[in-house]
Amino acid sequence: MSAAAQIVRAGGAVVAATACADGLPEHGSTPRCSPGPGHRRSVGMITEAGFAEHDQWTVQVQAQIQQRCEVHVRSDGLTDEQIRRALFLPCRSVEAT
Repeated sequence: MSAAAQIVRAGGAVVAATACADGLPEHGSTPRCSPGPGHRRSVGMITEAGFAEHDQWTVQVQAQIQQRCEVHVRSDGLTDEQIRRALFLPCRSVEAT
C-alpha cells in the first residue's frame, strides 16, 4: 500500500489484492489505534501528547495514505466487515474496481 501510494495522485485509488489467510491480527497497535469511525480519528489519537503504542507507525502510515486516496482491499481471507473494520473499502473484483 505504501509503495503504491507514492505514485497515485491525490484523490486516486489503490487496490490491494492479498490472501490474508491468517485474518486480521488481534494483537499489536492496530486494534487499539483504530477505534473508528475513520482514519482521521486514528491520526488524532496518535498525535495526542503522550500517546505511545508499539508499532503505531503502521496505523499512522495507513491513515496518512488514506487522507490522500482510497484504499480498496480484495481478499478471500477476510469478510467485507473485517475489511471495513480495518478502515479499508471492500473490493470483490479488482477488474471492476
